[in-house]
Amino acid sequence: MQHVVIRLKDGTDVIGILLNERERGIDLADACILRYGFKDTAGYPSIMLMKYCAVSRSFDVYFKREDISHTFYDPVPTLVNYFEKTIVKIKENYSRAFDKQDNSMMDALINYDYDYDTVEEMQEQEELILAMAEKFSSNTTIQ
Repeated sequence: MQHVVIRLKDGTDVIGILLNERERGIDLADACILRYGFKDTAGYPSIMLMKYCAVSRSFDVYFKREDISHTFYDPVPTLVNYFEKTIVKIKENYSRAFDKQDNSMMDALINYDYDYDTVEEMQEQEELILAMAEKFSSNTTIQ
């Protein structure tokens, strides 16, 4: 099992398990977006992992070669360990949300009327998407 980090041309970093690499693209299992930041004023770095595609139940993603800027085949061991621990939690949260009978948040996102009459309606939709992203992600500090 080989972990890789793919940097997309738009600057997004994606970590996952390399399933297949071909001339036309790369298949990743457990694909997660890497978000970097600083936790507080002391400057502690933080990394957040978020499922690459929040509207699909699958964690496998195909990336076209023309969308990839670079592939890192040697991510640091600390990042790989963090990914291995965190992906389990993300999958559990995601499965639990879909397995429940009451998927009101997911239903609201999928069935939402995207004809916004007011700015407030658009902001409500954005808040829903942010809440969903927070629910299916994990944010911790690596020092």
